[in-house]
Amino acid sequence: MRLSVLVITLSLLAGAVQASTVSVSNGDFEAPYELTNVSALGNWDFGAPGWTAGGAGAAGTWEYSDSVFGPSIPAAIGDRVAYVNAGSTLYQSLGINIEADTGYSLSAIFGNRLDVSGFGGSYGFYAGDPTNIIGSLYEIVNPGDGAFSVQSVTALAALFVDYIGQELGIIFTGEFGQTNFDNVGVERLSSYQDEVAIVPVPAAIWLFGSALFAGGFLTRRKKAA
Repeated sequence: MRLSVLVITLSLLAGAVQASTVSVSNGDFEAPYELTNVSALGNWDFGAPGWTAGGAGAAGTWEYSDSVFGPSIPAAIGDRVAYVNAGSTLYQSLGINIEADTGYSLSAIFGNRLDVSGFGGSYGFYAGDPTNIIGSLYEIVNPGDGAFSVQSVTALAALFVDYIGQELGIIFTGEFGQTNFDNVGVERLSSYQDEVAIVPVPAAIWLFGSALFAGGFLTRRKKAA
């Protein structure tokens, strides 16, 4: 029996997104270590386990007092938060390589201290080296004095095409005053491509179509006559 094939695109699968969690070292900044600087506003130190501090300003982790943020501190914040002052950075490489057809999402809880004048910073991704920023950094929105807000950015696969195979990293920068952040999370986003299925079609269908075509042709011939 003669068989032909019909190619069918399964459009229902197009654009479906699959997310998986990427491990962030000490993303909640609760890893125990000695906070060597003591003040009435809270104990603090430069740097944080799992992170690297850079730039000209100070960056690290601190164990704040309640007076710094007021009474509305989210429970998810825990005992410690990270900080980046103007001109400083906190960053880490994630231990995974950038893949083709893959995007990434970065989220954190950002806070604005009551006792510091000025708030401003940015965050985003880098490839291999923290100076090799992917695309551009994203501005952190001021949550208001003494307040926190969850913010996130999603960078689509097209932004990473020039960096495939390089190690993915995340970076937070301080630009004005001091910016605090906590509960850092990263997700890997992969999109299904349109899948193509090869479906056998019995020859009888093609014969039926040929008969219809032939019938139409003969009808037109009669009308023309």
